[in-house]
Amino acid sequence: MKDKSKRELENILSDLQSILITYRAYNNVIDQWKNKTIPNTQKNHLLTCAVMESLERDMIVALCRLDDDKNLSFRTVMRNSSDYDLSNDDVKKISKAIASYRKAINPIKTQNRNKYIAHLSKAFDGSLPPVVDLKPLLRHAIDTMSCVLNSKINWEIELSDTGDKIILDEGI
Repeated sequence: MKDKSKRELENILSDLQSILITYRAYNNVIDQWKNKTIPNTQKNHLLTCAVMESLERDMIVALCRLDDDKNLSFRTVMRNSSDYDLSNDDVKKISKAIASYRKAINPIKTQNRNKYIAHLSKAFDGSLPPVVDLKPLLRHAIDTMSCVLNSKINWEIELSDTGDKIILDEGI
């Protein structure tokens, strides 16, 4: 595998790891709200909603970025498949996984990212799009990356200050 290609895969892997960390933060805020560790005031409700929407937007944009046609993404990796020493069977398997990811992410790209997040459609009526269940999309992205790398990825990170380990894809 060429060094450039290896770096590209590492960059996609790093981006996906960031998305998973953001998802953990997102769920942490939800848990704090449900467990009432955040005092139930209008101010906290407003701030919590703003944080939640911001985290959700960030994850949607990042998940859509994995399907970009021009910049580094699953699709560009496939376009450069000759750089990766893949068999024809591997190319077919990866192509199928990427096509499946594209199909899963497309409604989010068109309804959320294109009309509201990355662009503001002229038809936008001021109402926010429905909250997206990102868990299936995250699972799809993880599975696609595993297919591209032809191995299961260890998503465990260790916190340097406490030594605690977090399995980023746990429950996804």
